[in-house]
Amino acid sequence: MNVLVREYEECDAKKISNIITRNLFEVNIEDYGKEEIYKQAEKFKPEDIIKKFKNRLTYVAIYEGNVIGTASICNDFVKDKSIYWLLTVFVLPEYHKKGIGRILIEKLEEKARKLNAKRIIVDPSITGKNFYRKLGYEYEKSVDILNDEGHIKMEKYL
Repeated sequence: MNVLVREYEECDAKKISNIITRNLFEVNIEDYGKEEIYKQAEKFKPEDIIKKFKNRLTYVAIYEGNVIGTASICNDFVKDKSIYWLLTVFVLPEYHKKGIGRILIEKLEEKARKLNAKRIIVDPSITGKNFYRKLGYEYEKSVDILNDEGHIKMEKYL
């Protein structure tokens, strides 16, 4: 697959909203109840994405002219500026297990290193934790504990 990765543009918001919503209802729903999925989906309307992504470094994956995935990093809400959070990593379900998520995360990790990041933290869903483990992320403090949204905290030192 010949995938192009570029920085997010506001015009991508509707496509990203669709990618996230499809993942929630087609993939994550297996690990969470309908009520939680509907609650999460409400947070990713196009207008919400435009607002949230203003303070994030976000990339999109393009295949045959279509946005098929996205991933972001941000360190705005942490005191230690050498720590970044990996956020909103989603790929259209039909492109899962084709290396798109890995490509996006590797691009963000590369950028984080250039920004002098020492560590990246991710708060994955139950559905995504094995994906992150394959990319070298480990449970913070070696404990598999769910937070209030049913996610676990994982980290990777760069």
